[in-house]
Amino acid sequence: MPLSLKPIIKRLISPLGFDIVSNSRTGLHVFNDVKRYLNGVHGKLQFLDVGANTGQTVAELLPQFPQCHIHAFEPTPEPFEALKELASGHRSRVSPHQIALSDHNGTAKFFLNSFSVTNSLLESAEDLSEYRSEEPGETKAIDVTLQTADSFCHQHQIKTVHLLKSDTQGADLTVLRGAEQLISDLRIPLILVEVLFTPLYKGQASFEEIYKHLTDRGFSFVNTYSVIHDKLGRAAWGDILFVNPEALKRLS
Repeated sequence: MPLSLKPIIKRLISPLGFDIVSNSRTGLHVFNDVKRYLNGVHGKLQFLDVGANTGQTVAELLPQFPQCHIHAFEPTPEPFEALKELASGHRSRVSPHQIALSDHNGTAKFFLNSFSVTNSLLESAEDLSEYRSEEPGETKAIDVTLQTADSFCHQHQIKTVHLLKSDTQGADLTVLRGAEQLISDLRIPLILVEVLFTPLYKGQASFEEIYKHLTDRGFSFVNTYSVIHDKLGRAAWGDILFVNPEALKRLS
């Protein structure tokens, strides 16, 4: 855009609540930021999509990272079938797994709500009406298989996880704890994790706990993305990108 036009257009769209910003600015688009960090990494990229649901994130990653392979984890039956259908069109690039990543191997109760994106290893909090418009509805529990990221990557001979994305509805700290060996060995440079700022699940990890867990292990906070606000305009939940400079340096 010619520089002379930018102030004019900004004045026209400002009353409508819009602005013009550079697409190259950090913090606008999470996967643009991931690209910048992985720009100097050559060869196939390995991504773990934990809490993949029907494959929403997978569908975003595939066209943006043509050299990536995605291991997508979704333990619940109906969303997993949709995830498998999506993966069937990208057999060489997407591997769906009907398990939940956690901090130990075994089995656990998994709670299914009316909206599959709110399914979790944790039960929903008693009163959600203050924080979100939809209620969990009738909840039922099923048994699911658990595995740690460390165990999974050892089993599948994955040496480096270039991006670990975790969206597990309050159970994300257990996913990170299950990747302790990968993190300590500097084998994960980037982590994209959902954080909850409001009490949506019983026993959920707080933002402070997740932040401390990762920064204690050499990660730095990059930015927040897709923040959802409650009825009073308070941040309810969102995604945060963390980078480990030493792990990134090791890859380069």
